[in-house]
Amino acid sequence: MDTGGATNHQSKYRLFSQGWFWLLVAHAVLSQMATLLLRVNTSYRAIEIDLDPSWLAIFSVAYSVFPLIFGVVTGRATDRYGEQPTLVVGSTLVLAAGIGFIVLGSSVPGLLVCNTLLGFGHVLGMVGEQSLASKWGPSEQRDRIFGYYTMFVSMGQALSPFLIGAVGGNAIIPDTHAIFLGATAISVLSLLVALPVKSSPRVVHSGAAGKPGTILSLFKIQGMVAAMFASIIVLSAMDLLLVYMPALGTERNIESATISMLLSLRAVSSMLSRFSFHALIQRFGRPYLMVGSITIAAISVSILPLEMPLWGLGVTITIAGFVLGLCLPLILAWMTEITPFPVRSTIVSLRLSGNRLGQIFIPTVAGTVATWVGLAGVFWSTGLALALVALTTARAFMKQAESRNANIENPKSTAWRNEE
Repeated sequence: MDTGGATNHQSKYRLFSQGWFWLLVAHAVLSQMATLLLRVNTSYRAIEIDLDPSWLAIFSVAYSVFPLIFGVVTGRATDRYGEQPTLVVGSTLVLAAGIGFIVLGSSVPGLLVCNTLLGFGHVLGMVGEQSLASKWGPSEQRDRIFGYYTMFVSMGQALSPFLIGAVGGNAIIPDTHAIFLGATAISVLSLLVALPVKSSPRVVHSGAAGKPGTILSLFKIQGMVAAMFASIIVLSAMDLLLVYMPALGTERNIESATISMLLSLRAVSSMLSRFSFHALIQRFGRPYLMVGSITIAAISVSILPLEMPLWGLGVTITIAGFVLGLCLPLILAWMTEITPFPVRSTIVSLRLSGNRLGQIFIPTVAGTVATWVGLAGVFWSTGLALALVALTTARAFMKQAESRNANIENPKSTAWRNEE
């Protein structure tokens, strides 16, 4: 059974009266603001010190490498010790990265080190947050919990570009030092919010049957591989928009305030999509909503680099933000649904490690494509990858439906099944 003192009846569980939920979303907003400010500002600082655009891909790799190496270990530790220590350590690392950007952010080694710290701290925060969201509250509210959680994540992402635009004004490159200072101040608040968080109750394993299985056995759960693949590509697509929109704006001589406005439109549309998430999933169902959203995302991302008026660019990135915003809570709820309670933090970290693998491999490919073909090739290849995800996700849902209709229970999954 899911924990948190929740009733089994959805109508009796008042999510917005739960203290754990408000601490969760407060940390999500602040940590996203700090992280996004630092990441976008890294792009502007790189341009400011006359680095080649290919360095943006290298900084993305630095951001991803430590989470990839230690991500699963973090999940295992969170399953064992709880979410609060994970959140505190993660927030501390983001704060350290912010201070590092202020002191060392004018050199390539400094930017590499700070992006590495930022990536590690951010993934710890995400493991802690998503573990809380996957374990507190009743299971029948899981779609709703993830929908509102990711809505607040989008709120943090929407506020950051507004701050950059306010600082940058009409300048092509904003005051990067001021942005680093502001992001560091926000990371202090994120750490303060993490301190009173209460970890979810943890399952005590008794005997060999109660011990967590191997990582390989997790991938044998039906639908897990498709869900992981969808997570990697969708998050990488969102990340590439964040990293390459400033570069696209610079190439087209678009002011930083305008690019910030476009990124804010993407984030606000994602937030609105998650606000309407519960109604949409009731209307269309998870399979149709997820496959349809990814398909539309593939089309909208692919046409972003085409020559169009500014209003057309705004409409396109708004549509992309809306459908990509739907995808994340759908994936999170899907993965939680098929994962046993005692190893949900491990699955969260495994998913995030997969995302970081994508953020290492895909930006590297994107940087190569940008060098050979230009920035347009980055958006086109991302759209193609999303189209492939739509296909594999549809196939996975079809197989799950066939298994349910045939009343066949997956023996690989039952080895992981724990009483809920």
